[in-house]
This record gives sequence, structure tokens and C-alpha cells, in this order.
Amino acid sequence: MYTPSINKLEDVNEIITNGKTLKDAFKSKMLKGIVAIQIDVNEVQGKAKLSQNKTAQEIESIIAGLAGSTLPNESLVAEYMDRYARKHLR
Repeated sequence: MYTPSINKLEDVNEIITNGKTLKDAFKSKMLKGIVAIQIDVNEVQGKAKLSQNKTAQEIESIIAGLAGSTLPNESLVAEYMDRYARKHLR
């Protein structure tokens, strides 16, 4: 059940300990201390902070650069920034 997590931990441990691996007895003891929890998320709060503390000219330049991108996420960010700028800065 926890094997993938332990394997990831062991990979990190090997880096830290110059290639030495965790002994099975040690892993068994550590597994006993792992507790699983579940959290139900009812709400997520966030704050838009794109190009704050920039001049209107800098923001326009950023929007133009992102809008000209071939990457979909960058053009979406440009659209969002443009809507925000029209509402709050222009």
C-alpha cells in the first residue's frame, strides 16, 4: 500500500546517504508510523496577483507578449490579464 511512497523516500535517501539504501527492518518500523488521512475540501480561496506593481505600459507589454505565444496557457493568461486591466487599470 505505501510501497510507492517508501520507494520515493528511498530514492531521496540514497541521494542523501551517497547510495546507501534503507534496510528492510528500518522500512518496516517506519511503515508503522505512517498515518493516512482524508480531507474534504469545501472551498478554495485565491487571489489574482499577475504583474502587480507594474506600470500600465509594462502590463500592456506583458499581455502582448503572452498573447503572441503559441502556448495555449500563455494566451489564456493574456486574455485574463487583458480583462483585468480593462476593468481596473484603464
